[in-house]
Amino acid sequence: MRFYTLLFPLAVFVGLATANDPPYGPWNITNYIQRRSSVAPSGYTYSFNITYAPVPGYSKPGDSQPHTEPAFTTFCKGNDTQGTLNPCDDPAVSATTIPAPGHATLVVMHVYSVPDSPETRAVEYFLAGNTTVKRPFLLVPQTLQIIATQETVEA
Repeated sequence: MRFYTLLFPLAVFVGLATANDPPYGPWNITNYIQRRSSVAPSGYTYSFNITYAPVPGYSKPGDSQPHTEPAFTTFCKGNDTQGTLNPCDDPAVSATTIPAPGHATLVVMHVYSVPDSPETRAVEYFLAGNTTVKRPFLLVPQTLQIIATQETVEA
């Protein structure tokens, strides 16, 4: 599987859901911690576990087949000074934070492929979602959820 450091500017993935763009997920985040970076004093580092377990038989309205996003569990860590999505331990999942006054936006992307079959062509899916983490950040691990609201398909 190819890994995409940054497909589009991160702003593309932040807040683009519409009423006609139903969500995927939720992606469950545990042990989320964000703290000031010792390497870049103006930046922050983050770490968390993320898990997704699909709902059997779920499909978006208008889809002829159930949604195919595979389950995953992985650990992610990185910093907000790189300006790109950082690969998690499972390189199909990547994440970053976008700092803002009083909060940060955690952005996660999941990339997966569906192979050719007699009924369908091979495609690669790019799902992305985000959530806001308010400051001040506590060193107490947080539990969050992200609903993937942005989907891109490449045949």
